[in-house]
Amino acid sequence: VRMGLHTGEAITDPSGDLIGRHVIKAARIANLATGGQILVSETVREIASGDHGLTFGDGVPLELKGLDGLHTVYEVVDAT
Repeated sequence: VRMGLHTGEAITDPSGDLIGRHVIKAARIANLATGGQILVSETVREIASGDHGLTFGDGVPLELKGLDGLHTVYEVVDAT
């Protein structure tokens, strides 16, 4: 299992599918993960930081297809 997480406002199209840049970002981050790996956006790391039992690795700035600029992605290294 591999996971990529991001959070933000999503748009629902008439068929009920979720669309928009936040959905694209989540999909791009998920595509970067390997088996057994959880990757998160900087937004998720900021929200989940603190006393939630999560430890994150160093952020890696990456270009994500279809999105402008660099986006920092973090690996969850411990989730207790």
